[in-house]
Amino acid sequence: MLAGILLVILVEPPTEWWACGRPLSGDWRPTWLAAGLAAIFIIINLTPLRGVYALSPIGPDETLAIGVTLAVWLFTVRLFWRHRVVARFIGATRPSA
Repeated sequence: MLAGILLVILVEPPTEWWACGRPLSGDWRPTWLAAGLAAIFIIINLTPLRGVYALSPIGPDETLAIGVTLAVWLFTVRLFWRHRVVARFIGATRPSA
């Protein structure tokens, strides 16, 4: 869930750091939307509302594992998009402007 939310920021990058696969948009609205969705997801997981969605409680070990995995995923996606690893692998070229 959180990786999908981070993907919104990568697709519409608000700053140069996030702009790895797409041109810099500078629009912060998708980032604020992603932050709001992440906050709602975390609130649901920390309250009894998680029962409505049949979510199991997450312990400290799982939280740490999710955080580390999310960080590794983010930097791996940035690296692959910046260096166009998949495009080079399949032989795709950039469209000429």
